[in-house]
Amino acid sequence: MVNGDDMINNFSLEGWKLFSDRRNSTNYISEDGKWLLKIFGDSTDLHSIAELEKERQKNLDVATLGINVPKVGEIVHLEDGRYGMTYEYIQGKKSFSRAISEEPENVEKYAAGFAEMALELHSTPCNTELFKPVEYIISETVKSCDWLSPENRAKIARLLDRTEKRTTCLHMDFQPGNFVFAPSGRYYIDLGMMVYGNPLYDLGVFYFMSHYWPEQAIREIFKTDRETLLETWKYFVKHYFNIDVQNQAEFDRINDMIKPYAAPGFLSHGYYLDEAPGAADIILAAIDECMD
Repeated sequence: MVNGDDMINNFSLEGWKLFSDRRNSTNYISEDGKWLLKIFGDSTDLHSIAELEKERQKNLDVATLGINVPKVGEIVHLEDGRYGMTYEYIQGKKSFSRAISEEPENVEKYAAGFAEMALELHSTPCNTELFKPVEYIISETVKSCDWLSPENRAKIARLLDRTEKRTTCLHMDFQPGNFVFAPSGRYYIDLGMMVYGNPLYDLGVFYFMSHYWPEQAIREIFKTDRETLLETWKYFVKHYFNIDVQNQAEFDRINDMIKPYAAPGFLSHGYYLDEAPGAADIILAAIDECMD
């Protein structure tokens, strides 16, 4: 049924069990429990055949880098006109975000696991012929944001110019919900935004989410509160940088290094900018407070 190259037309959900209904997709599990079907609605870019083909190819490209990701299957066209795509379903998987929400007393344990996976990803060389540099993605997004003032654009341009260029992998939807573990191993998921560049841009994304996202968004996405997410950030920093976060001066030094990348890193999240009321104001606040 899957693993072929052709799209399945007139696809029926008979035998598929509803797994979850999220903001950007409705998800089903196959009868044999081996495949996850994501059906995308109009709230995501992945509702056209062209975008789905790009997404599928990007997943195949990511797999060539040796990054442990669930296998991608086929694009499906449902009888009701919607499009979806099948992915390998990882039995017993749990994201670090979900684990923290269920066991907040073990936040450091799971933040450490997230940090270990992040370090592995950020040390993986990327194929610069298949993937784009992060600077290009951010620059293109800046062009489309007419609410950015010339001063804000100049701040972002200076940051892109002075930051050391690297060619290692970046997730760009960098948060513990996209790093999962299971009896069969650890996996990276939702790598549709993957680019290459300096890890500071990835770290800036998570800094933005933990420090600037509205409380309601944090509860919807992470199923926890800001206090716990900030604890996750603290312990992530501890294990990613191998520092003593009880030393406030040392912790502040790391935060000061990362926070200028919060707004630029998050600018690549076009779906959030388009859908979330007040998103532009939050990003502007981060630029004012974190960039020079």
